[in-house]
Amino acid sequence: MVAKIKLSKKEAENLAGRIEDNGGDASILREVIGDETKDGTSSDVSDEEYIRDKLKDTPIEEGKELKCVVCGSKFDKLYSQTCQSCFSKWVLSCKEADEKSKRIDNKWR
Repeated sequence: MVAKIKLSKKEAENLAGRIEDNGGDASILREVIGDETKDGTSSDVSDEEYIRDKLKDTPIEEGKELKCVVCGSKFDKLYSQTCQSCFSKWVLSCKEADEKSKRIDNKWR
């Protein structure tokens, strides 16, 4: 079973300490805690490249006066039912979490 939880950096450090105090190996948790910079898989990706990459898998709807579900404005083209501006903001808001998830997945492989 997999579960996702959010911990502050301090909580994660405390958890790693308790794991080690009980004889466990918290090396991967410590790597994630200390990994404040992006690794080679993501640090070279600009925001524009990241958005372009996400657009490849995004349904695009074209028509007249299509309404963005986020801002409510009307456009001739929507990306996942959002205008380009709202789509870009949404994608970039997820970028850090997406990259962190990829780093963790790579460490477990």
